Amino acid sequence: MTKPTGLLPTTHSARPKAEILAAALLISGGVIFEWLEITYSHASAANLWYISLVLKTLWNMAECVLYTPALQEALRFSPLALLAAGFAMLWSAKRSVISRTPDGERNV
Repeated sequence: MTKPTGLLPTTHSARPKAEILAAALLISGGVIFEWLEITYSHASAANLWYISLVLKTLWNMAECVLYTPALQEALRFSPLALLAAGFAMLWSAKRSVISRTPDGERNV
């Protein structure tokens, strides 16, 4: 019987590397241009009105997401899910110790 290694087959393609490189270039270019805009623009209180506008918009978006009925239901039952996950972990650890097999493996 063979022992599985757990590794997934991968393709050796240059495409994912190119996508990662393109994304990194776009992100770094955006950061550089934004930094130049912030540092070399004339800072005054009259020019910073857009910060309050952006913060107000972000708050409104977060408020729309946080006050949905689905999220409130999920938050209501999340402590029970945490308890169930903890008890499942303890139960599997106890079963592993009782059966004297490493890492919960079963000898058939």
